[in-house]
Amino acid sequence: MKSALEGIRVLDLGSYIAAPYCCMMLADHGAEVIRAEPPNGKVDREMGPFSPDGQPLTYGFTIQRNKKDITLNLRSQRGKNLFDELVKKMDVVVHNYPKGSEEAALLDYDRLHSLNPALVVVAVSGFGQTGPYAERLCFDGIAQAMSGYMSFAGYPDTPPLKPALPFIDFNTAARAALGTMLALFERKGSGQGQLVDIALFDVAFSITATAGCAAEYTLLGEVRKQIGNCSFYAYCGSCRAKDGYLMINIIGNSMWRRMCGVMDQPDLLDDPRFSDNLNRYRNYPLLDAILKEWI
Repeated sequence: MKSALEGIRVLDLGSYIAAPYCCMMLADHGAEVIRAEPPNGKVDREMGPFSPDGQPLTYGFTIQRNKKDITLNLRSQRGKNLFDELVKKMDVVVHNYPKGSEEAALLDYDRLHSLNPALVVVAVSGFGQTGPYAERLCFDGIAQAMSGYMSFAGYPDTPPLKPALPFIDFNTAARAALGTMLALFERKGSGQGQLVDIALFDVAFSITATAGCAAEYTLLGEVRKQIGNCSFYAYCGSCRAKDGYLMINIIGNSMWRRMCGVMDQPDLLDDPRFSDNLNRYRNYPLLDAILKEWI
């Protein structure tokens, strides 16, 4: 079967995770992705872990898979001229150079559109291409903190917690890839490219808000609190057994009935403290103790 993006050319100017991972997904689906790095390599090549020959495993082998690699100095006149020639041959340009950087003027969307009206430009940033924070840098942890997510991650009465894996970076990459696909789909009808503006903070806040936090506060006046190794509005927890840990996730009353049957404790079905997802969540410590004792 023909790959979905076969024949699509992408110029990858990204660093770290979000922009390069977006391009990796496009490459996985058949796009010809050309990664352009400055003469001494991208700064993300300094990020470990490293293979025995010194190559970065995550930022080198994994995220750069299925890509071609060229050297391109965007701060030299010759490099700028070569970049403009490449732009004329590309379908997509992906970058994460922030507003105010030396490369920003070169990557201005109106300028690139004048060179190639069909070009899709995917600009990944911390806070978007406009607004008072447009020139500020941002990383995954900053976006997590500013979105409010970290305030309810972790255990009660402990400092805000940032998960070790940069899930905002990866979510931003996925949305950037989706935006690329939508822009390419629209181009089929109009023949025109467009700017895809993707910001880490927008993605982080969207996840937090869509998870219900904004609605809870607006409609109920409730601020989410830390609940530790659990889920909101349903029971979820890891329980220690003789040979390791068992993860239990109970969502819905039918699943709860089956769990009571497995435990041979049918009396729990009539306990009002565990009558539905909300009550099982609110009485999480009691239910947690029952499950852990059984295990």
